[in-house]
Amino acid sequence: MNAILLNGPSSAGKSTIARELRARLDARGPVRVIALDDYLPMSPDEPVWEDDVFDVTPAMCADIAAALQRGCCVIIDHAITSARIYAALCAALAPHGCLKVLVSCGAEQLLARERARGDRYPGSAEASLRCLYPREGYDLRIDSGALSPGEAAALIAACMGLTVRAMREGDLEPLHALLSDPEVMRYLEPPFTRARTAEFLRDAGPAEPPLVYAVDDAAGRFIGYAIYHGYDARSVEIGWVLMRSAWGRGCAQALTALMIERARREGKDAVIECAPGQAVSAHIARKNGFAYRGRADGCDVYRLALGHAEPGRQE
Repeated sequence: MNAILLNGPSSAGKSTIARELRARLDARGPVRVIALDDYLPMSPDEPVWEDDVFDVTPAMCADIAAALQRGCCVIIDHAITSARIYAALCAALAPHGCLKVLVSCGAEQLLARERARGDRYPGSAEASLRCLYPREGYDLRIDSGALSPGEAAALIAACMGLTVRAMREGDLEPLHALLSDPEVMRYLEPPFTRARTAEFLRDAGPAEPPLVYAVDDAAGRFIGYAIYHGYDARSVEIGWVLMRSAWGRGCAQALTALMIERARREGKDAVIECAPGQAVSAHIARKNGFAYRGRADGCDVYRLALGHAEPGRQE
């Protein structure tokens, strides 16, 4: 994945997040931030119309394509308000992987930020929030009212460093290393033998749809698996089992955020089940807005109701 689209209303904090993100990604290779502000003058005395943005879109798309062709990681900072602008950007990004991120916050926060910065036409934040396009279909959403720019950048960078894919036969050895680790399996089951691991891989990986998905890090190394499958008629269960080398690196939070958005796209609620002693899992559930719903089969059950909320807000 070589591109990140930060889309959201004016004054949502995208530019600050883009700078923080660039600093985090610089070590992985060349990074370029391409922002709408670089192509269109912004003034507190004159509004910006959709036609104005569409007029500069070809030049912006050409620069995006050229930077990607040179091997840069491109961070796109935009406030898209129409299908035609979005389609043009998608066409420029089509040959390359792109993480699509919605960045927003509450309307009152947007208005307060707009007044404080003083360099935008009054009402731009409200108008761009109202007309934001698309409303759904993102890989990740950032509530910039709840996360600092550094926290938001860290989450996006962690997501960029993960590949979620179908399990394959070649995963047997690293999967066994994971599932035979007593510390990893502390709250799950007794450590697996190689034969039990092979059985798990055979049963869970190739299922249609799969029950679990392999997770690789930025170097292509297997670091664990993500759980994503039906839970009940209106919900999916999400979770993760990660090697100890991946603990404390934000991988579990990144996977949770990505799977929440997948559930949202599919019109499902999300459920996390964990053993009563799994404090980290419970903390991640609560941090992401899951509500405790009691206990089932010895596990604590946390549920997140996902509706069609306004961008940046979660039901």
